[in-house]
Amino acid sequence: MKKMIVIMLLFLGGILNAQNYLHVNITEIQNWMTYEYCSSTYDGVVIEKETGCNTWIWSVVFDGQEIIHAINELDEIILEVPENVNKYYTVHYIGCESNYWDFNFIVKFVDFQAPEPWSQSYMWKRTGTSVNLQAYGGYNYQWSTGSTNSSITIIDPGTYWVHVYNDCGELYDTIQVRDNVEIDLATCDLETNLNIVTWPTTPAQAEYVGQVVIKRDGIQIGTANYADGYFLDNIGSDAASRTYTLTAVATDGTECPIVSYPKETIHMAYLTGINNTIEVNWNVPAGYDLLGYNICEWHEDDGSLTVIDYVGASVTSYTCLQSQFDEGYIVVQGVEADKDGETRLLSNRSLDLVGLGENEATAFKVYPNPAKDCFTIEGSGTMTVTNTLGQTILTRIIDGKTTVELPQGMYFVKLGGVTRKIVVE
Repeated sequence: MKKMIVIMLLFLGGILNAQNYLHVNITEIQNWMTYEYCSSTYDGVVIEKETGCNTWIWSVVFDGQEIIHAINELDEIILEVPENVNKYYTVHYIGCESNYWDFNFIVKFVDFQAPEPWSQSYMWKRTGTSVNLQAYGGYNYQWSTGSTNSSITIIDPGTYWVHVYNDCGELYDTIQVRDNVEIDLATCDLETNLNIVTWPTTPAQAEYVGQVVIKRDGIQIGTANYADGYFLDNIGSDAASRTYTLTAVATDGTECPIVSYPKETIHMAYLTGINNTIEVNWNVPAGYDLLGYNICEWHEDDGSLTVIDYVGASVTSYTCLQSQFDEGYIVVQGVEADKDGETRLLSNRSLDLVGLGENEATAFKVYPNPAKDCFTIEGSGTMTVTNTLGQTILTRIIDGKTTVELPQGMYFVKLGGVTRKIVVE
C-alpha cells in the first residue's frame, strides 16, 4: 500500500508542475463545510496537513468508494476535477496529537452550467394578467427591471433580459413577453354574394402576428395579413347564413395559443314571422365573454345602427313587430364584458324583411309541435324544410295536408313567405 501511494505521488508530482492546482492548508478548512472550486479555473485542489503534526490520518471517498486511506504517509492529498462536476469528494481528516482535529468536509468542483432561463425566445400572456419569469437557483441575477431576485413578476408586454452569473461564469438571456392577440371580429354581407370580415389591428401586435386564418363554417377559405384588418369572401350565394372563424398566426408560423381562440361571428340564420311579427334566432359565438346582445336595425344608406332592444347573454332569440323597423336590416350585436359596453361583434344582416309579416289568412299550419317522428303541414304552395345549418332538407309542392317524417332535431318550414319552427323529438 505504501509503495503504491509513493508511486502515485511521484506521478502526480510531475503533473502538478504543468497544471493549475489550488493549495489549501487543512487549518483553513471547517468541519462539515462544502467547498466549491471552479472546474474551469482549477484542475484540482491540494490540501496540506497541519504543519508539525506527527500523526495524522486521511480518508477520501469519491462516488461512494474510498480512494485514499493513508496514515502518516501523505503530507497532502490531491483532489482532481472529476469528469462529472456534479460529483464530489468527502474528506475525513484526523490529526494531530498536540492539536487534535477530527472532522469531515466536502470538496465539490463546479462549472457554470446554468441553462438558459427560457427555452423559447418569447412567451404569451393574456392582457391584464401577470407572468412569472424565473431563472434557476444557485446563481446571482440582474434583471432589466433592476431586480436581483431569481424570478420577477411582470404585467406589461415587452422584451426582458437577465444576467445570470457566479464566480465560474455568466450568461445573458432575453425573452419577449407578448400580449395575446385579441381580435374583435365584425362581419356583415355587403351584397347577396359578398361578405367582409374585419378586425382591428395594433402596431404592437403587428410586430409578432403575421397572418389571420379565415374559416367559413369550419372550413378554411383563405388567409390575410394581420395588418390589413379585413378579408373579402366572394361566396356566390347564401352569404348571410355563413359563420366565420378567425385564428391569429405568429410571424414564426405558430398559432397564438389563446384560450379565447378561435373567434367566431354571430350567425343569425333564421327569421320567422306571422301577424306582422319577426322572430330572430342566433347562435352563441365562440371566443367571447358576452354580457348580452343588442337587437339593431342596420341602415344601408349610411351604415349606421339603431339599437331597438337589449337581451341578456342567455337569450338566443327575439320577437319584435315588423313596424319597429323601417327599410333597414336586422342585426344582432354582441356586447362584451369588461369593455365598457363597446363592441364590433355583429351578426350577418337579415336577408329581407318583406313577406315576414303575413296575416292569418295566408298562414299555414305545422302540427303537432313538438312532434314525434313526423308532423303535418297544412297549406298551399311550394314548401321548403331546412335544418339549423341552413341546409335544404326537403322541397315539395303541397295543396292541403302533407306528412313529413324527419330525424330528431329543429327544423324550419317555409311556405308562402312565412317560416315556422318545428321540433322533432
